[in-house]
Amino acid sequence: MKIDYVFPYVYCKDTLWQSHYLQTCRKLGLMPQYNSERFRNFGFLKYVFRSIATNAPWINKIHLLVAYNTQVPPWINRDTVNVVLHSKFIPAIHLPTFNSTTIEMYLKNIPELSEHFLYGNDDFYLNAPCDPSDFYDESGNPIMHVNKFGLNRVTNQFRKVVFNCYKKAKEFNNLKDNTTYFLKPEHQVTPMLLSTVTNVYDKFKDYIEENVTPFRSDKNLNQYVYSLTQYLSGNITDYKISSKYLSYEDGLSTEEICDVIKSDKYKLMCINDTEGFKSEDAYLIRQALKDKYPDICKYELP
Repeated sequence: MKIDYVFPYVYCKDTLWQSHYLQTCRKLGLMPQYNSERFRNFGFLKYVFRSIATNAPWINKIHLLVAYNTQVPPWINRDTVNVVLHSKFIPAIHLPTFNSTTIEMYLKNIPELSEHFLYGNDDFYLNAPCDPSDFYDESGNPIMHVNKFGLNRVTNQFRKVVFNCYKKAKEFNNLKDNTTYFLKPEHQVTPMLLSTVTNVYDKFKDYIEENVTPFRSDKNLNQYVYSLTQYLSGNITDYKISSKYLSYEDGLSTEEICDVIKSDKYKLMCINDTEGFKSEDAYLIRQALKDKYPDICKYELP
């Protein structure tokens, strides 16, 4: 079984990106926020690649999704990393985009993407040895787990988008929309099937095209629509891989975050950027990542 790995990346100090970002903000009457946690960068990216190379050497190909070639760090080895520009898989009418949900709606268009692929963010790490069997069962179906929330938890834009995804997943599977709860996948590396992604897009093409936006909107769908559709179809194995979501919003200290990085307790790890994330914290976390993954990997130029 070939398994690819896909994730988007943004480098907000790129002047071309900044120019298009400013133009789009002015066009829509929005206030630019370069320093928001959505876009800022602390130099962790190479350790994402090293974590994959170290703990999942069986990955067939990494697809790095970026807006422009100027977004790509100079150390990336393009012989081993498939750099995919937005213009190669997102319709031109929706570009430029600064919305991850727009990117996720068009994953099906990534050239040479394998049927089985893992989707992640640029703050996700494989932090202990992983096997393909951690993500796909013997039938090739995704291994995943979802969490259940009451509708009283639909309190912000992100959860509204998750709720949209759940409703569409139920519609896809011909299930009645009369529930008092919604489901949300784990916020970690997600196993997907290209066939499911394609079928979901084809089913909801009109809705997707009407609600694709350059910045996030309450009416967006995101990648969860694929996972929830898969989950509700029953063609999955329900199992939660060991994972840890690391965020200052959860009361964790920098020392505790570094301790998780250094250990092999969790196979999957997300280091989430929040308002509490400061440059001095980033230095200590980056050093912990460097200590864990000191060696240049095949995804980097020597």
